Amino acid sequence: ADPGCMRFDVVKSKDTPNRIFLYENYIDEDACAFHKKTPHFAEWSKFKDSGGATSTARKVESASVGDWALQADDAPATSFAAGAIVTFDIAPDRVDEFLDVMWDEARSARATPGSLRFDVLRSMEAP
Repeated sequence: ADPGCMRFDVVKSKDTPNRIFLYENYIDEDACAFHKKTPHFAEWSKFKDSGGATSTARKVESASVGDWALQADDAPATSFAAGAIVTFDIAPDRVDEFLDVMWDEARSARATPGSLRFDVLRSMEAP
């Protein structure tokens, strides 16, 4: 897990089995930039460059909305200054490989102080 990563959710599309959505929150732009320099991000880039996935991203933030914008289960509400909602279309024959990597990241992130959430969700109808 990366310092300054508050939340990282991986959600598998119900309607498109090889579509994955990532929802990432970082305390600031520096934390987001740090994430992009890590070995696991390099591995993801390698996977993507090998034809494993295509992606589109939208930058988001909550700092301009106010502290009430996010709810934390066991911590005070905290806004974030940098985040993204990323849509990945994973090569159909590599979805399980992608999810295995995300599961490893989730286990690591959940043990990192300051990381509020790292959820991995799959469709009930099309697991």
